[in-house]
This record gives sequence, structure tokens and C-alpha cells, in this order.
Amino acid sequence: MPHKHIKKNGKRLSHEELTAQLLAQPGVAEEIARLNREEYALLDQALTARKSSAVTP
Repeated sequence: MPHKHIKKNGKRLSHEELTAQLLAQPGVAEEIARLNREEYALLDQALTARKSSAVTP
């Protein structure tokens, strides 16, 4: 059985439709903001450090 966000009237949702549905759910936008603030900031720091040490081209 497909997940409710994957299909609409038997048709697949576009990326934009799926994103809009997910962001309309309580807490989703806040969690994305938290991830951007915390988790992705750590990834950016790690990638910057790798690049500056010439580990990553």
C-alpha cells in the first residue's frame, strides 16, 4: 500500500506537491530549520576543513 504522500488519485505527486504537503504538517518546517541550523552547519564545517586541508579536491 503506497504512502499517502506518494500518490494522489492514483497519480504520483510532483516534487513541489509533495514538498507542499510535507511542509503543511505541524513541526516539519521547524525541524527543517533545526537541521539547517545544527546538522548541516556541522557538515559544512567538515567539508570546509577537508577542502582547506587538501583532502577533498
